[in-house]
Amino acid sequence: MQSLRHSTQQIASSAFYMLSLVFTVILFVSTYSHGSTVSDEKLKDIAREASIQMAGVDIGNGIVGRRVTAIGRTLMFQYDVVEDWQPFDGARNALISALKESGRGDFYFKQSVNLKYVYFKKESAPITVTINPQEFSPVTFELSDYISIRGHPKSKGINFQIQPPKDWLVEEGNGPNTVTKFTYKGNTFSVMTKEAPTFFSKSEARNEFSDFDGLFSDDLLGECGRLSGRMISNSLVTIGSYPAVEAEYVCLQEIAGVKFELFTVSWIIFFEDKVVMLMGMGGNEVEFQELKKLYSLVAVTSSFPERFN
Repeated sequence: MQSLRHSTQQIASSAFYMLSLVFTVILFVSTYSHGSTVSDEKLKDIAREASIQMAGVDIGNGIVGRRVTAIGRTLMFQYDVVEDWQPFDGARNALISALKESGRGDFYFKQSVNLKYVYFKKESAPITVTINPQEFSPVTFELSDYISIRGHPKSKGINFQIQPPKDWLVEEGNGPNTVTKFTYKGNTFSVMTKEAPTFFSKSEARNEFSDFDGLFSDDLLGECGRLSGRMISNSLVTIGSYPAVEAEYVCLQEIAGVKFELFTVSWIIFFEDKVVMLMGMGGNEVEFQELKKLYSLVAVTSSFPERFN
């Protein structure tokens, strides 16, 4: 009975520990979560504000707030706990899930902020829980069933199919050449079709685009509109057994006087006398690096069912 009572106390204590941390995280970063990039100095401001509000606060079940410090891109929450305090099994994963659900995990992920929680005991070594920002990544790498653009008014007669990311919304494309697009929380993957300037066999397309010159990069960056852009990389690859140009670049955009960067990875697939263009975009550089992996996974599912060689 005593052992059962002790276990129950520990579970209750750990529940208070998790809920208190979720509260402090929501409280101390809410005013900064909508900015572009939080500097190391701003993280120190967050830590100082947190320390003032949590120092000496008795959360219950032997947990008392001590301070919060910022070291580089790490926020360290410190607590004093009673000697027999222990987090329950799975508490760390439960905390990560709670932070994701609250939306605070998205802040830590996009701002590349590490979290460290340290629980000090008087007679024993402290207990430390560390969470890195990648554990808050909102990107999952599951795909839905194939969709086909065959017969679509904007398909230009191309029989093409591709697998969207799971849980992304499949929508009608905007503009005369965008057949469909997949969207999720402000991120977009588009499928477009265009007429090629001439008929390209596979070998002709590979020869034509085996070397990249400035004009080709300029044409791609022309998609950025009136503001400037910069090319990150480009290369010749194979998508759906057809030659394709893969390019990653950044466009400077402006909405209501606010300028921001839009990150893009695209694949231009040369399909005889047509072009299929796949384009994945994101507005946050850290998140885009994860999205780029997902976009690549989607791109390689591309196929032209009526072509077998």
